[in-house]
Amino acid sequence: MFEDLKPHLQELRKRLMVSVGTILVAFLGCFHFWKNIFEFVKNSYKGTLIQLSPIEGVMVAVKISFSAAIVISMPIIFWQLWLFIAPGLYKNEKK
Repeated sequence: MFEDLKPHLQELRKRLMVSVGTILVAFLGCFHFWKNIFEFVKNSYKGTLIQLSPIEGVMVAVKISFSAAIVISMPIIFWQLWLFIAPGLYKNEKK
């Protein structure tokens, strides 16, 4: 019953793994430079920032790194989405 669905699910899994892997690699790179990214974002904001709990320092680093990783990975994520969807489209729909 679900045998014709299995290749599509395998293809979806492959595309998701590439996308998640890209986000993970970008996250690790962004985490290394999180202070530079934070300073860039903070300079555009003219208010005072305070840390209310000890965990917030770590969470800021993680949130900034993850947000930057998502932004950096978007082209690859969209490309993987296109590679998954494109085989099911007609030629006139691909334009």
